[in-house]
Amino acid sequence: VFMWNAESCPIIFPLVFTPIGLLIMGVGIWDLSKSLRVRLDRNEIKTRRYFFGYPLSTNTVSNNSIFQIEIREGSKMTQGNQTTVFYKLIAHSNDGQKFTVAERLSSKPEAQLFKETIEQYCPNIHKVNGNASVS
Repeated sequence: VFMWNAESCPIIFPLVFTPIGLLIMGVGIWDLSKSLRVRLDRNEIKTRRYFFGYPLSTNTVSNNSIFQIEIREGSKMTQGNQTTVFYKLIAHSNDGQKFTVAERLSSKPEAQLFKETIEQYCPNIHKVNGNASVS
């Protein structure tokens, strides 16, 4: 891993670039190995975040307390001249909680479809002229 030779390069290079490389590697491992499972029923939304298959966190919120579902742009991936934008859905509850209910959605229409599906289960979100608004 470390191929440092005192005669070939100053010690500052491995001291600077090794932590940067480890940080980039850690972010890549985190992004590739995490997953999100969401359970939606008539009473609540339950989200559970996993890392390598082990549960890290669980959020449960009543459908009555959700007042907004927001579509956010997440990461972007460029391959050649084509750029793919990934979207995620963020639910906002009355007590100020924000939590992710969907992620890695590859198109805006897909994100909009998921949003509309979740809104059907949340009675405190009403549609006015095709847009969700707080009652």
